[in-house]
Amino acid sequence: DKLECRFKGSRLDLFVGSDHDVVTTGSIVILCLSNKDKAVNTLDALFEPEAQKCLKLLKTIPSVGLLVICSRLPTSFCHGGDVKLQSTFSNVDEARDGVVRLKEMLQAIEDLACPTVALLHATTLGGGLELALACDYRFASSECSAIGLPELQLGVLPGAGGCVRLPRLIGLQPAVELILGSKVISGSKAAALGIVNGLLPLPVWGLEDQSPTWWPALASKLKILKPTALGPRKYPFHLRGHTWLEKKLLQTLAMRKIEAATKNLYPAPRTCLNVLLQAWQADYQDAMAIETEGYLQLCLTSEAKALMSLFLNKSVLKREAVDLLGSPASTQLHVFVLGSGWMGTGIGHQLAVNGAQVTLYDVEEAALDLARQRVCALNDTLVRMRKLDAAHVDAVAARITYTTTKAFAKFEADAEASNKLPVVLEAAPERLELKQELLAEVLAASERLVVATNTSSIQIAQLIAKLAPKDQPRVIGVHFFHPERNVTPVVEIIPGAVSSDQAKSVSMSIACTASKIPVVVGDGTAFVVNRIAAPLYQLSVYMLVFGAASVTRLDQAMESIGFAAGPFAILDGIGLKTARLVMKSICASISTNISHAVSEFFDELLKRGYFGRAAIGESSGFYCWKDGKQLGVNPEIKTVVHVVRSRLCADYNRRDGHLAAKRLKPLSALDIQRALLFAMINEGCRIIDEGIVPHPKHVDFLLITAMGFPPQYGGLFLWADTSIGDSIPQEMERLASLLDNPDDLQACNYLNRHQGRFRDDMVSGQRAENTAFSSLNLGSADAAVLALLSVASWGLQVFVSRL
Repeated sequence: DKLECRFKGSRLDLFVGSDHDVVTTGSIVILCLSNKDKAVNTLDALFEPEAQKCLKLLKTIPSVGLLVICSRLPTSFCHGGDVKLQSTFSNVDEARDGVVRLKEMLQAIEDLACPTVALLHATTLGGGLELALACDYRFASSECSAIGLPELQLGVLPGAGGCVRLPRLIGLQPAVELILGSKVISGSKAAALGIVNGLLPLPVWGLEDQSPTWWPALASKLKILKPTALGPRKYPFHLRGHTWLEKKLLQTLAMRKIEAATKNLYPAPRTCLNVLLQAWQADYQDAMAIETEGYLQLCLTSEAKALMSLFLNKSVLKREAVDLLGSPASTQLHVFVLGSGWMGTGIGHQLAVNGAQVTLYDVEEAALDLARQRVCALNDTLVRMRKLDAAHVDAVAARITYTTTKAFAKFEADAEASNKLPVVLEAAPERLELKQELLAEVLAASERLVVATNTSSIQIAQLIAKLAPKDQPRVIGVHFFHPERNVTPVVEIIPGAVSSDQAKSVSMSIACTASKIPVVVGDGTAFVVNRIAAPLYQLSVYMLVFGAASVTRLDQAMESIGFAAGPFAILDGIGLKTARLVMKSICASISTNISHAVSEFFDELLKRGYFGRAAIGESSGFYCWKDGKQLGVNPEIKTVVHVVRSRLCADYNRRDGHLAAKRLKPLSALDIQRALLFAMINEGCRIIDEGIVPHPKHVDFLLITAMGFPPQYGGLFLWADTSIGDSIPQEMERLASLLDNPDDLQACNYLNRHQGRFRDDMVSGQRAENTAFSSLNLGSADAAVLALLSVASWGLQVFVSRL
């Protein structure tokens, strides 16, 4: 019957109606989540008081026979708790007050005398799922794509009943797998697990609709279900997990996985597992109290604060990209990729997986044959990882065509004829003359085509310098890192000084189609990530050549502080040819007194046929590889080091500004870590001082998402502020003296001015000592440096995939 609106707030609306075919006596109340300020629903500071008002109003309505909780926003049932609010908790009492009030509100829903139904669609995460779990029944849209409790991504655990209600609903083992893995599942998977009672074709009740469009589908289901208020009776009795042996086995297996992922040093997953096991054995009220204490134990840690800061920065940078570049085009893309090498094929495949039509070009058919093999391998990997259904593999393969002909005019006409937006993406080797030639050829063939160049280090201003002024606005930089499987979920967007609005919109379309977060950076040499990576790799090679560290010791030193792979393993993964080209490009503009030694070493490696890791077959670089799997350190590296060092040290002087030191004394693991991290901080300071990015948070986000900096520290600069303070210049001076004064360890002016206070946007409580990285505090010189891999689910996926 006709609905009557009884409450309209900024977060919730409440309607009352009736349908005597479903509820024979009494009213039907519909509580709608409808955030008037954002495109998604969250359990923010305004939600809880409005929910309490609605619950009080519910008591005044006579004979309520059914409460339905739904959303009126098309992309969100509820995205969960307010991360910004949680990041501001400064003490335990403040955090306890926030979580207890939320739990009391959800408990009031669970205790209602009428049956309650939650209708999930689109995204239901964290507190949103905990809200649904408080209801007696749950139905998900058949197109619901994201259901889960991923709070471990923020360094905390589900604190509003998720650790109690979910195991009691579906069993301990599947709940542990979902929560500890921060898994996000589909509606159909949720139905199979028992999280929802079934799937319904539930269209969203749009804001313009007078009545809920989903009611007929729900009504037919309720007539069969005959809902009643279940309360605690909704939790079925589970045999699995109740015996001592089964619980002990689950605990042992879970702890093994935690130790393997975090090296047994990170508190969140261990705490979460203990809470799940203790809450499972306790009665209901005690279980809720155990969960609350577990949440309070984690929410004020430096790791949680850092991960919340990272999450918030992601949202800020995405909005900033829209402000600077505009919205992506609505038309589907057809992308002509110039270059079918490792990067070009990876980009093309990622775009095709997400629905774009792709044409891969290369000069030789043999190169295209390798690209075909790689596409097949990437598809097999996605099927094995359950990221792609076997049924869709043929569709992805059909979207990719291969050619040795650069028929750009025909490509443009064919794309437009099929109502697609034609775009050329240049992914040729990092050589200025080659890229300039390709850009000129494309732009001469068409008056409208936009070219996105996947340059790693060459400035856009250099690439367009020889183009006609009318063509220059149609070029923009889109720098991918590790494109396939979303291993690195970010791209650098580099608008040139004259890049057009059309080019900017196209760059956003490419990023969004590839499921990448766009971060806009300035047009400087090597931009941000590669610019900061350069001193890391150069100083690593320099220390190897002159005996300060071996391949194994240096990589292990960096892995021990949370990097998924050391510099030499990463260089092999990049490919030594590519790394040499990028470093040569960078050194053309920014040369240091160790660049010559590094260049000599790379040249010797390449001359001997050591090119790094290959995805197929046997290969060698710093390590030996077979089908992309690491076998061990290349035994010939010692010979290469000896040859290059002998050549450089034949004339021990600083002629021509090149440092050619005698053999250096081996550094401790702690000094290796400090030297490399301080060199990165120093280069990051130069980038900010040059205006390539406006704030250190841009650097921190890019290094975590693109380079693998351990996310539990919040980024390079946030770690420096919270763990090191104002002692960096003095320590850099000491380390420089041990390494014969390389330029990378000469503190720049920006570092001297801002040391210890780089991040002025830090969340409350962040300046407390970062205990997880305390071994790098400069006062504890003899402490062993130990750190850990982030519990962030997406961070773990990034790192494990890269390995």
